[in-house]
Amino acid sequence: MHFKIKTVPLSCIDSEDNTYRVTTKTRLDDLINSINKVGLINPPLLIERGSEFIIVCGFCRIEACRYLGWAALEANILDSDTNRLQCVKIAITDNALQRQLNLIEKSKALNMLSSFYEDFSSLSKAASALGLPENPSLIKKIKNICRLSLSIQDYILSN
Repeated sequence: MHFKIKTVPLSCIDSEDNTYRVTTKTRLDDLINSINKVGLINPPLLIERGSEFIIVCGFCRIEACRYLGWAALEANILDSDTNRLQCVKIAITDNALQRQLNLIEKSKALNMLSSFYEDFSSLSKAASALGLPENPSLIKKIKNICRLSLSIQDYILSN
């Protein structure tokens, strides 16, 4: 993975593009407090598309910086020739290897990954390498949960 470090105006970051979003986290109080007190320790990872930047990792960090009124932030910018599969793997790894993903997040990750693999066996191997469930039967069951209505997803997350 090759990237350069660059200061990026928040106005140039497309927060509406959720192509690589895994997290379902909506409460940012702790993150906002941390960034406000300590600063942005782990810069988001972006990829340039035209005149804007697409978020690969760091949706919550960017949202927290916006809340704090920042005009710009330091970010890691992937090479523009980085392919979609690599971006998906990075996004999943950034989330799955730092904390336990909830069911909706696992579903989103598997759903994103599945568009690159023709069969469940290949998907299973790729998922396992990224810290996701590897059982093909389980993958089949949870892969499309993220396509349910948001109200049903919220109900699932509320236990």
